Amino acid sequence: MNENLEKVNENTPKDEEQNVVRNRSEKIVVEYRKPSIFMSLLLILIGVCLATIVLLLVYIFKIKPQNEAKPTTPTEQTEVVEEPEKEETKVPDVDLSIEGEFVKGLENKIPYDMYELKNYIDNKVDQSTVTNTEKLFYVFMLLKDENKGTEVSAEGIANRLDKPYDSNGYITKADKYSVELVQERYSQIFGTDQVAPKEDVDVYYYHVDYDTQDGCYYGHYFAGGGGMPWISDRRIESASRSDDGTEIYLYEYYIRAGIMEDKSIYTYGKDVGSPLGEEAAATYYENIKNTNINNWHVKDEIFEKYKDQLVKFKSTFKLDTNGNYYWVSTEPVK
Repeated sequence: MNENLEKVNENTPKDEEQNVVRNRSEKIVVEYRKPSIFMSLLLILIGVCLATIVLLLVYIFKIKPQNEAKPTTPTEQTEVVEEPEKEETKVPDVDLSIEGEFVKGLENKIPYDMYELKNYIDNKVDQSTVTNTEKLFYVFMLLKDENKGTEVSAEGIANRLDKPYDSNGYITKADKYSVELVQERYSQIFGTDQVAPKEDVDVYYYHVDYDTQDGCYYGHYFAGGGGMPWISDRRIESASRSDDGTEIYLYEYYIRAGIMEDKSIYTYGKDVGSPLGEEAAATYYENIKNTNINNWHVKDEIFEKYKDQLVKFKSTFKLDTNGNYYWVSTEPVK
């Protein structure tokens, strides 16, 4: 027993020492853990501050180039070419009364001889169905009737003309038309994008040559037989315009009258349409009797009396960039 007591007494100091060490360790652990929480919070706070500073710097440097002008070098400079603004075509203020000068001018732009050259009564005729030669034909028909040519002696050009003679021999004079004049009238009638061909054309008994040497057109009358069996005439019923003003529509009636052959008067033409009857023909001839050929027209009374039997045609005109209305198409509507 004494021996065991001694052993206990021997072990006691060691146990106490271990307890002391254990207590110290726990104290150290406790003391270590307490500041680690504080440090974590501190580190988090520092991290948030740093992140805020970084984001602020990124934001500042990101918007800075937008606010500050960048220095440019000659190689980096690029010339900015501004496209000119397209000018809107101004719609002219026009008088659409059928007796006014403007509407009469539009009527003269309709290649009405196409009534005879083309089958207007069955089909719509537009610029795609009228050849350039036919357009040139109509232009010179107008220029000739308006005496737009300059009279010149044919002595020096007779050998360059296709038909340099008339019933008395070589022609003595011709009408000279500049390319510019022909092109101007051609554009007025058929549009600014249309180019007049430089070629020869016969306008009934009037012949036109394009001369490459002088760069102009020469027109002259030439010998030929035949009479003038037909007179074509028209009457405008009404004129209207589209809402935006870029198109004008002309409505008119057409009559063709025989003079030297069967002395008939037709709703459209000799081979197309139907005769208006003996009474209409007699009235027509009574109107033109003892008058000059230039006054051989169909009187208004015939148009009014036989209007229901006539074919009505609609012609469309379109506004170009020059404020000019040009012919687009003609078609039967009744």
